[in-house]
Amino acid sequence: MNGASGSGLQVGPVHVPRPVLWRDGDRAQSAAVVGSALASLVVAAALQVSLAAALALVVLLAAGTFVVRLGAMGLALLLTGALPWLVVFGAVEPKLAETFTAGTLVVVLLVVAAPRHDGTRGSARLRLGMILFYVPVVVGLARAPGSAQFIEAAKYFVFPFTVLVVTEGTNHPALKQLSKVVFVSGLIAVAFNLMVGAAGLGHSYYAAGDIQGFAGEHDFALLAGAVTAASIAMGPGLKWTAATAMGAVATIATGVRSALPGLMLVVLARLLGVRARMRTILALAAVAGVVLASGVGDVVVRRFTADQALGQYSSFANLGSGRGEIYTTALHAWWVSSPVNWVLGTGLRSVEGIEQQATGNAVVAQSDVVQVGVETGLIGLLGLALIWWTLIARARSKLPLLVLLPFALFNGSLEYGAPVVVTLLLTIGPGGGSDEAVAEGTPPGRARPVEG
Repeated sequence: MNGASGSGLQVGPVHVPRPVLWRDGDRAQSAAVVGSALASLVVAAALQVSLAAALALVVLLAAGTFVVRLGAMGLALLLTGALPWLVVFGAVEPKLAETFTAGTLVVVLLVVAAPRHDGTRGSARLRLGMILFYVPVVVGLARAPGSAQFIEAAKYFVFPFTVLVVTEGTNHPALKQLSKVVFVSGLIAVAFNLMVGAAGLGHSYYAAGDIQGFAGEHDFALLAGAVTAASIAMGPGLKWTAATAMGAVATIATGVRSALPGLMLVVLARLLGVRARMRTILALAAVAGVVLASGVGDVVVRRFTADQALGQYSSFANLGSGRGEIYTTALHAWWVSSPVNWVLGTGLRSVEGIEQQATGNAVVAQSDVVQVGVETGLIGLLGLALIWWTLIARARSKLPLLVLLPFALFNGSLEYGAPVVVTLLLTIGPGGGSDEAVAEGTPPGRARPVEG
């Protein structure tokens, strides 16, 4: 017996650990090195094509890394930040880029926000409205399937489901963050497009001194108006006053008349708010001064003068660049069609066919009420009304809706998916406070069910 055994110690076989040749950290570092090398080779190959292709590839690689890091929220942040810029470059990019991106973002928002029925009548009303709205859409697709009809159905997808996200989303911190991102991105995008237009780049749609930049006139007017409303909702601080003035100038400079009633309603609602103070009045007066000094009011005057010379105010048919005739033509065709069409509508894209046959000009209805009423019938129109009812009752910040609602009535908003999504995200309230004039109270993600 040796000393070790005599002392009671048990000496077993000695295990010598094998050397670790590849730790988890090493694997990650090696993967990063290999990935970077491959990415460099791909970018170098892209440079052989063009510098623009290489830069686009770098952006895609960075975006992919961001998405992998943050998952669905990362994708939502990327798409949300990009959406205002797609509006700004709307006149020079593929026509369906805004629609496709807006639809993709809505799907991602549904995952991130996780909307849920809260057991109230308002929640049930929204779902009933969505069902009524989509039944005629599905029927219309079955009656006349085609690429144009499917594109129209995709556009009709954006508004109701974004309303569902902003009114019943349960992930309120994520929605708040997305609202801030879309506001900041929208503000910078609007300022950029205004500077581009002021520099003489881009185009002038109305030939009235209007400033369009690289954007389409109507979707940019809605974007700029919504950003302006969100700025006003945040309060009378100096930086928000400057942002409001810039947004107001950009909106008026487009020459789009359907955005002007909304701006006036926003200012009036703010001034009549129960907590409106002298600072608010002075801030809005300063904004008005900047607008007057900028000279963009001349755009409105020139448009009014040119329209008057064309006889647009001489009859209802000529009113609003011929909107009166568009409305009456579409409604008459719906009325003389059949009782089935009264209920379910004449079909998606049918208004353009009606106008083409009657006037030789294939145009959309220029009003959500007319377009939805004619194409999806009374059922679809009732569904749209219920969706709007819930949105107005439950939106935390209602000032952006004061811009969207007149635009929807007098120009139509369902055709402009990207600025509509931006506007609805701004109703979450990126500044943290609710509207003084018209806030209902409880925000999305509320702790207790509230009827609205």
